[in-house]
Formats: sequence, structure tokens, C-alpha cells
Amino acid sequence: MLEALRDSESGPLFVMGSGPSLHTISDDILGILATHQTFACNRFVWWEKAFPTTWYSCTSSMVSLGVEPSDPHAGKGKFLFHEYLQDWEDDYPEGWIHVRKKRFNERMNPNEQTLPLFVYTGASSAFLMASLGAYMGYAPLYLLGCDMRDGDHVYGGLRPFIQPASWEQTEQLWGSLSGVVDCTKGGRLNQSGVLPYMAIEEVLL
Repeated sequence: MLEALRDSESGPLFVMGSGPSLHTISDDILGILATHQTFACNRFVWWEKAFPTTWYSCTSSMVSLGVEPSDPHAGKGKFLFHEYLQDWEDDYPEGWIHVRKKRFNERMNPNEQTLPLFVYTGASSAFLMASLGAYMGYAPLYLLGCDMRDGDHVYGGLRPFIQPASWEQTEQLWGSLSGVVDCTKGGRLNQSGVLPYMAIEEVLL
């Protein structure tokens, strides 16, 4: 299934993270975003201002624990990232496109094409979505809610217990993707010069 998605899409894709900067986006802009190709993840559907997205992704271990939704709406498809199939016993969920993730380290080459075999992890869920978006042929990729700073998510409650990569590794991974523009207000990726910044209003209006 994943192989069939290579270069199957075109045009811009809006990658929705879950950082608190999403609260700064007006309802009018959110309404416009809902008419575009979008990719959300984790517990975005439980945010009070969530809207139906084109694509969706969750982490297998979090779905198995009930921390993330087991059946989020997605117009074209939903991806389940996993490191180990042992996250599930006899009830492995159907209806998902399964993607293996592999934690990035200094011995690896961030610029190698790893999909459809696996995708590197260690630079946030937004990186996983952006990697899939680029693989599917979308360009440019616009990031929203990718704060990359300490702090809660927009939906509050339990936070995923994921060990983050070092900032150096994060820079390497994001630097390996082309055509990515960070629209996250105050986001660390654009403020540190890793990615260019453009206000979402400039993109959509």
C-alpha cells in the first residue's frame, strides 16, 4: 500500500503539529485550512478546534494504550507508525497504512531515501508526516504547530513519553527535506534558521 503512494499527489500540503502556537491561528484561517490538503497526527482530533484532515497518523504503541485515537477520520488515508509489531497481541488494527520507524543516530545518513522501508524518527511527529508528504509528492510542505519547545500540546492531558533526539540530530533530519516552510509562530525551527519562516496568512490570503 505504501509503495503505491509514491509521487501519487501534488501541490501544497499543510502539516499540522500540536504545539500551543495553534491557539494563535484565527478561526477564519482554520476554516480556510480545512479546504486544503492537510496532515494531522496523534490526538489532533480531540482538539476543540479540530477539523477533518486529508491524512492522519498515530503511533502504534499510543493507540494500543488508548492514548491516541484508534479510528481517526482521514479523507484519503491514515498511517500507523510502529517500531515493533509486539505493540499488539492478537488484535492488530485494520484500515491503517503501516509504516516502520527507526530511531535516527549519528551513524545514519539523513539524506538517504528510506521509504517505503522505514522512516527516521527523532525530530517530532511533524517530521514523520513531512517525510511521508514529500514521499507522496507534495510540495511545498507548510508546517503549523511545530513549536519544538517544552510545553503542553493544544489538547492538554497526558503527553506521549517519547525520548527526543538531540537538537543536532533534529537539525540534520529537517535539513534533509527540501521544500519545507515553517509557518509556526515562534517555532524553534524557523527561529534557529533550520527552516525558512512564512506567516500562514501570507500563504493562504
